[in-house]
Amino acid sequence: AARPQPAGTNPDMGAIENSLEVVAAKTITVCPNPGMPECDNSDFEFIQSAISAASSGDTILVYPGIYSGIIGIHKAITLKSVNGPESTILDATLTGTVVTIGIPDGPPENNVDATLDGFTLQNGLASGSNSKSGGLIVSVSNSIIKNCIIRDNQSHQGGGIYAEGGSFYNCVIINNTAEFEGGGIFLHYTGHGLEYYTTFT
Repeated sequence: AARPQPAGTNPDMGAIENSLEVVAAKTITVCPNPGMPECDNSDFEFIQSAISAASSGDTILVYPGIYSGIIGIHKAITLKSVNGPESTILDATLTGTVVTIGIPDGPPENNVDATLDGFTLQNGLASGSNSKSGGLIVSVSNSIIKNCIIRDNQSHQGGGIYAEGGSFYNCVIINNTAEFEGGGIFLHYTGHGLEYYTTFT
């Protein structure tokens, strides 16, 4: 392209214009009650829609409510509730794993370092002899899961959590079941560090 750009101007200090720029991380909001006052300024009604619109480094803030369905996180984002797990519930309604971070058993390029903070994950169901966790799957990564309640989920292996990596802080894991092993949590050692500071009941 002809220089300088725009035409009729002078380049500053010899710099060459570049159409590429560093995009600042943004905050995206999700609220489940469109039309209600507390949701007037929210960006999305559904969490998965917000994840699709997000870029790595972004934060998604989720307002209180019950969010039905399953969620896949395949970007290095922070998914955080505004008011904590007691009032912000992710409910899979027995249709699959509540939250999956990355792709378990997948190639390294499919793994992401995400943060999940302040949710209840419930009513997940992963059926079949090779199924992994109804509640939460964390692939090989440095993902952080904190301030969560993981309850009433079921699968063949790792009813509440199936973890290949990640760190867990201040979580409660309660009343999850597995047909094979790891009713509360199954830690699959892949040579990647796992840390957990949490409560099992």
